[in-house]
Amino acid sequence: MSNNESIVKDSRNYAGVSAQQRAQERKDKLMSAALEIVGTQGFKNATVRTICKESGLTQRYYYEAFENAEDMLIQLYNHELKRLYSHIQTVINNEKKTEEKLRAGLRAYLETLYNDPRIARVILSEVLGVSEKVDLAYQTHTNRFVTFLTVLYKQLVFDSVKKNLNLPYEMFARGSVGAVVFIARNWVMTGYEEDLDKLVDDISFLPTKVIKHSGKLRFFL
Repeated sequence: MSNNESIVKDSRNYAGVSAQQRAQERKDKLMSAALEIVGTQGFKNATVRTICKESGLTQRYYYEAFENAEDMLIQLYNHELKRLYSHIQTVINNEKKTEEKLRAGLRAYLETLYNDPRIARVILSEVLGVSEKVDLAYQTHTNRFVTFLTVLYKQLVFDSVKKNLNLPYEMFARGSVGAVVFIARNWVMTGYEEDLDKLVDDISFLPTKVIKHSGKLRFFL
């Protein structure tokens, strides 16, 4: 069969399902398999063979979806962070007060890690120290959360003093993201020993109390 004939055959509809839909279905299976393997056995054990066996697909379809193992990990990481970020956005949009938005977003983040330890392992541990490209993906998502939190911190202070103040919001946000990730990683590694409600209370103390009142202090100086 010639290459042109192969392309025509692959682009045909089968049982009303287009070639694009079939490719997406295969990609979804591979992503689910990658999450299972990386999230339970680690990136080093996520070989082409193990992921293909888990997904029930051949190596041909693996390389249709991923360039290599590094690309697989980046795509998996991006996929899970996109889902997590979307979930957090949905949750905080249901809250009116900024303090409650912060708490709700934090709870949504921690609950995701608690409900699916595979996701926790992928986004907190397995992406670290793999390669420069994976590090770049990690930093990109970290910066996204920093930007997101910076906006909330500005609103938190404004709600408190009814005035926009020149505070180091981004520095607060970057420090907070780093602290939350560190605490979350330790929480996961210790088998979720800390009570979720207490953890949310303890972590949210900094933005809802310290930063809020630092705004009031700066306002009166």
